[in-house]
Amino acid sequence: MRTRNRGHRHIISGEPSMGRRFEEESEKVFDRLGGHSFVADGVGTAGGGGVNSTGSEGIGTDNSGPGGTSTDTSGGGGIGSDFLARAVAASSLTVPDPSMRRTDMAALHPVMRDAVTQLLKAFQTEGLPFRLFEAFRSPVRQAWLYEQGRSRKGQIVTYAQAWQSYHQYGLAADFVLWINSDWSWNTLGINKARWTRLHELGAKVGLEPLKFETPHLQVAGLRIEDLQKGEFPSNVDSSWRDNIEGAIISWNGTPPAPPITSLRPALSEG
Repeated sequence: MRTRNRGHRHIISGEPSMGRRFEEESEKVFDRLGGHSFVADGVGTAGGGGVNSTGSEGIGTDNSGPGGTSTDTSGGGGIGSDFLARAVAASSLTVPDPSMRRTDMAALHPVMRDAVTQLLKAFQTEGLPFRLFEAFRSPVRQAWLYEQGRSRKGQIVTYAQAWQSYHQYGLAADFVLWINSDWSWNTLGINKARWTRLHELGAKVGLEPLKFETPHLQVAGLRIEDLQKGEFPSNVDSSWRDNIEGAIISWNGTPPAPPITSLRPALSEG
């Protein structure tokens, strides 16, 4: 397997024909997104899922910077100016492979983005080797992860289907230990205290963990049922709005996407 990194572009080429098609689609997505960062999970040929020995998702190459973030602010948070281009580019269907996870923070809700920023600073201050592993997760990727261990080989890595995870709303993020230049989900010895501290720091910035998924932190005080009805936290910005609007418009699977109202002003009478 060959990994090539073009700025914020992470392209994995495996079997020749697959690699060429993947690269072509990746180029289109990158141009539309204006610099969004995607990182491919899994090992083997392009599109591989992969599960490591701990039962967590396999990973590809991550060239993210300090704190594990890979944020690109060009082009207004990485979203183009044309509405249709934004809707298509931000949607999960433009991602050539659902094994690609996003580590940029532009698609996070401002509340979550602020919390993640504070956490990354706290990690550096306290010398905790955590990095941002995944931020926004498209409904297509969520469905793909849900199929693992069910309709597709591998161990079960999520109980949530599309739109049943806070990740689809930009209200959750996963943090994983980065030790000896590799991801680690190890919870033994000193690492046990590190995971406990992660949750303590998360609580200080308004986040809560999941009992069954240690790396996961989400905005506290919300209900997934409300999010599925389109009842989102207030104080949004265009970066978050453009992304989730594109994902909702493009989704045609099940469960259905939440409703969303266009930001276009109402037409004047007469």
